[in-house]
Amino acid sequence: MTVLTTAELERLAQADDAEAQYALAAQFAQAQQADEAKYWLERSAALGHPDALFTLAGGLLTASEGAVERRPEAIAGLREAAARGSLAALRILAALTAAGVAGEGGWPVALGMLREACERGDAAAMREVAALLFDREPDDEDGASLLANAAETDRFAAALASRRAHRGRRTAKSATSLERAFTKLTEERDEIASEQVSLAPKIVRFRGAAGIDLCDHLAVTALPRLRRQEIVDPRDNIAKPHPHRTAWGAGLGFGFADIPSVFASQRLARLARLPHEHGEALTILRYRPGEQYHPHHDFLGPNDPDLYVHGQRIRTALLYLNEGFIGGETHFLAPNIKFAGRSGDALVFHNVDDAGAPDVSARHAGLPVLRGEKWLASLWLRDRPFAG
Repeated sequence: MTVLTTAELERLAQADDAEAQYALAAQFAQAQQADEAKYWLERSAALGHPDALFTLAGGLLTASEGAVERRPEAIAGLREAAARGSLAALRILAALTAAGVAGEGGWPVALGMLREACERGDAAAMREVAALLFDREPDDEDGASLLANAAETDRFAAALASRRAHRGRRTAKSATSLERAFTKLTEERDEIASEQVSLAPKIVRFRGAAGIDLCDHLAVTALPRLRRQEIVDPRDNIAKPHPHRTAWGAGLGFGFADIPSVFASQRLARLARLPHEHGEALTILRYRPGEQYHPHHDFLGPNDPDLYVHGQRIRTALLYLNEGFIGGETHFLAPNIKFAGRSGDALVFHNVDDAGAPDVSARHAGLPVLRGEKWLASLWLRDRPFAG
């Protein structure tokens, strides 16, 4: 493969070669020359380059989490990118459709998009389908074959296949039937049993709320996006690092959504008995030795401006993504209840009482991890649809 020099790329880009324009934009972006990168990216997109269209739409979509009015423009850009052949755009559209923010149709239409991506050989789509199949049956043969195929070109799939092998689960190519695989995904799953842990505050545990492979998928795909967690300062509404919260995390907002994360988020919302639309972005958290979250409440205080914009955080749903670490329990101080959780267990607790007033008995902490790593998915749910 011939590698072009920057001068050669610029010559081709000036001659309206969309591929060269996109490559030049990538070079400028890597060199942190944002204005030049944006210029060539927009020129490439104007010529219909699918990856340029996807990149612009993805940037708009990420920005739209703080400016909802930009979301339709971002989704329109994704649709154009998908129509011109971007499989990444097709996958995100599938996730957004499943989440109910990219048109009607819900899961049937979303799965149709994901199947199209699989039929066109998209390794990431195969990996996402495998995560859903394994959530139903850990030894699903179609899931094992799809993951094995995806692992040849997708680094996340390769990591997930390695983790399955470590657990003694099979991942090998075999005759895969997409018709059979997607039919299984439309079947109803058994109700997840609940266990009341506390009445004050209200805490409910769900054992085996998600399969280990789905948990692994959430952790592995979030890993490159982990950042030091911050706390919003109510004085200026700006998120800042805080010594009370030392974990690392990644918010899976619309710009980073995939089918497994939407699936997990919707399941947690159902367990919390609230509409998925009331949920904030699912957040994946990693606590390493010594890291913790000091005692706190999840409800918003009367001086927090976000309370009046987006409503109260009335419930919290936690999904435990791994086990085997020492320490790191979720500790509710008033009832003195500690919960560690096994892989796939979920915990739902109320942050307000029956009258909707903040429940101070829901004060809790993430105790320091002593050994190993603790991985957790967290979903805050509001008292109204969340449009942030």
